[in-house]
Amino acid sequence: MKFQQWIKKEAPINTQEMSEQEMWLALPGVEKEEKADLLIGLARQASFRGSHGQSLELARAALAVYEEMGATAPTSEVANCHWGIGFAYKALNNNDQAMEEIDLAIKLYKEANNPFVDNLLRTRAIWSAEMEDWDSALAANLETVRQNEIEGNPEWEAKSWLNVGFTYSHMKLFPEALEAFYTARRKFRALKMVPDVARCDRWLADTYAELGEGQLAYEHARKSLNIAELSKERLPIMFSQFVIGKALMVLGEALDDAGEYLERSYSQAISAESVDMDWEFIVKVQRERIKLYRLQGHEDLANDMESQIKSVTEVIE
Repeated sequence: MKFQQWIKKEAPINTQEMSEQEMWLALPGVEKEEKADLLIGLARQASFRGSHGQSLELARAALAVYEEMGATAPTSEVANCHWGIGFAYKALNNNDQAMEEIDLAIKLYKEANNPFVDNLLRTRAIWSAEMEDWDSALAANLETVRQNEIEGNPEWEAKSWLNVGFTYSHMKLFPEALEAFYTARRKFRALKMVPDVARCDRWLADTYAELGEGQLAYEHARKSLNIAELSKERLPIMFSQFVIGKALMVLGEALDDAGEYLERSYSQAISAESVDMDWEFIVKVQRERIKLYRLQGHEDLANDMESQIKSVTEVIE
């Protein structure tokens, strides 16, 4: 009876509440916007299954339905089709096409004053960063900040400033990164978001260490570790131990303590299941430990560790 109701349009279609099989069964009995909605719902399901080629074709079919509707097609729904097509292209490693489609989706979302345009801008920044196109990542993140300012959403504005800081950090623009991290920290503090303030402190510590400001790096690292130890969460503890070890190395004092913090950070990193291990972070920690061993004159230990991480970097870099 439920399928017949959809076919006769006795009840509105809600793809969020339908199984993939139900959507396929409903498809022949609908047209125009309802048909496009089902097609984009099926594209979403295909994407969840990892069938990105099928997802691409279904999203294109949904777009074709809207194009046939002409000016009556809802702008946000047309944008959703371009977003679905872009997501499928990205999963199929067709990055240029993916970027073209997400840019079209962003343009249409803006025309429709869609409140979720910041989500697409954030995704565009992530995709740009994955391609190491840091200028494009920065532009998208700064536009996200402006969007959140307009919306009056202080929490997401703070998160967007944090993303701006990450991007500047990757670009080695450390003074600009500091300004962005401090902006994010002030906003998180005003919202009393303790873990997020600590996250900003970790990044401030790392940035100050890169600038050779050991004392400031240590102060922010210590604050971050205090909160991480109170929360007893593995990842914040791991990252905080790393930055405090790095800060102590920059200070050139208590190098044995620096080694202990870095070793603890490494131990936390490898305590995860192998599928969840952050190999990039493991390499990052080990590289700091190699620097420390060389500072302490332990060349043999440094060389052995360098040989170990080479096997990983050959795969991930």
